Amino acid sequence: MSRLLLGGIGAWLLTACISWSAPEVIPIRGELPRQILILPVGQAEMGRQFARELDDHAGSEIEKRGYQSIRPNVARTLLAARGWIAGRSEVLDLPLQELQKDHDVDAVMLTELADWQGDAGSGRYRYRIFWTLLDCESGEEIWRYDDGGQVQPQRQIGQPRILYDEDVAHGPGPRAQAYAVQRMSSLELAGLLQKASAQRLPFGPDHPDHAWRVRKD
Repeated sequence: MSRLLLGGIGAWLLTACISWSAPEVIPIRGELPRQILILPVGQAEMGRQFARELDDHAGSEIEKRGYQSIRPNVARTLLAARGWIAGRSEVLDLPLQELQKDHDVDAVMLTELADWQGDAGSGRYRYRIFWTLLDCESGEEIWRYDDGGQVQPQRQIGQPRILYDEDVAHGPGPRAQAYAVQRMSSLELAGLLQKASAQRLPFGPDHPDHAWRVRKD
């Protein structure tokens, strides 16, 4: 069953991203992290502006899900002080154990913008993004979400809407592949995609529903 989140009314609507593959989620393994350090988005050469827009939304969406976060702009400075430069240094060289010891970081979120083409004037976008969560203690991947698709404008009549799918494997969450909204900016698209990613995480330790589910179990 789907739920509809209604937005403002407009004559021009976008049929949502028509993905070339369904989103893939590897469910989180092990104990939930309490604090997540979010690296600046690694991007394809043509996607620098959109990568910054993804960064703008990253921390707020993860925090809404019940996790504490160190946002990309702070993470960049913190890591540079340890000789790790975003966009230059290798992921394998991340000082994960130092981050855990000195800053109580439990996991690091990597986001790779593997493909991006966008034209805000026409409202046409194409993207491919990979989100990965690394455990600071073990250095292992504990969660992953992959998504890719296209947004193209189409003239329709009716109210804008976002469809929220509920699937057995991954639980409820917004599917960026199935929405229709008024023509959006790339910043708005970045917000939708970060929300879709964050809501594929289970409720974090600071979320009220997490405490309720722990008591229930």
